[in-house]
Amino acid sequence: CFLAYWIAGSESSSAKPLMGAEALLDEWIEQARDKRIVLIQNPEGKTTLRDRLQGIASDVRTVSAYEQIPVSNWQDIDSIKAKIESAIRQNQRLAVSATSSNIAKNAWNLLGSHAKLVRWFAISEAVAQVLKQLGATDVVVSQAASYESLCQAITGH
Repeated sequence: CFLAYWIAGSESSSAKPLMGAEALLDEWIEQARDKRIVLIQNPEGKTTLRDRLQGIASDVRTVSAYEQIPVSNWQDIDSIKAKIESAIRQNQRLAVSATSSNIAKNAWNLLGSHAKLVRWFAISEAVAQVLKQLGATDVVVSQAASYESLCQAITGH
């Protein structure tokens, strides 16, 4: 649990924008010394952080807590497109969340012309810029690059 709070920055005394775990390690390396740390990641996650923590922390373990399924593996895209069309006929709008530029690009390409018919929720300004470059006109940007902030953006609209 230490690392989860550590990455989120709740133990930091400085007001810094959300950074990747590797960048935060430099700031809080001493807090990791002799601690037991669990890194929560996907099965294909990078090993850089784990490798750096070994020898500093007393025990470092990784847990595969989620799996990232590429948008290109979405099943039944025709059904998704039909739901978008149905929502429009009912004066409603469906939304797609994009938590990375790659997800945004892949989802956009998979949805084809339907991509312009949905509201996009982008986890960061960088992802929003990718969506806008692709042609999205209805993009809501999360205030911070975090899942919590993205959820707040979604529930606020």
